[in-house]
Amino acid sequence: VNYNLLWREAFGIASYPSNVGYLPYYDPRKLISFLLIPYMRLFPSVYNLLVLQVLVFSLSAIALYALSLRVTKSIKTSLVVEILWLLYYPNSSAIIYPLHYMTLFPLFYILGFLLFYTKRAKSAALSFSLAAITDLMAPITLILTIPTIYMLNAKMKPKNRALSNGSLLFLILVIIGVSISVLLFNFIIGGVGLFKGQVIQTTSPLARQPFIYAM
Repeated sequence: VNYNLLWREAFGIASYPSNVGYLPYYDPRKLISFLLIPYMRLFPSVYNLLVLQVLVFSLSAIALYALSLRVTKSIKTSLVVEILWLLYYPNSSAIIYPLHYMTLFPLFYILGFLLFYTKRAKSAALSFSLAAITDLMAPITLILTIPTIYMLNAKMKPKNRALSNGSLLFLILVIIGVSISVLLFNFIIGGVGLFKGQVIQTTSPLARQPFIYAM
């Protein structure tokens, strides 16, 4: 399904009819798919998407190792954390299935914390924003993460490793702004039903449709 979605977005071709009619050009719950369009056009194959999924998951393990090393200052502990992450069943099982955009979430989420720990508020904000557009539940997860970011920053102040108040406020406002924008966009496009797992319906029998038709 996700491969078919990305194919429609990359090449502007309407989907084959499904049990809900013709599927739209895009899914507002998975806006990050638009960033994968160049990759799909260069490597138009479902197998290449599987390769990309594994690479992204591997990068999340590297980012987690770097984050753990910065927090624990222990190479052994960080290696154990990384190995456990790679062997964690929901992770290891997810990457053997066709592309799921939620498998992109951990990389940007973990990377956001790593950049936060290195006092790069703007880069952290960008990473968390990318995490927010991977799936409909991602914005909610990020909003619930804000208290953790605030408490971690307060804990780092005695060690002079915390963000300034201005940088922290910027980071939090970006997370809130992007998350709410994604949720509102989904509500405007798909209504309440989209939050219940329903698919946006289109009924045009045309093989090709203007992109705006999906809206």
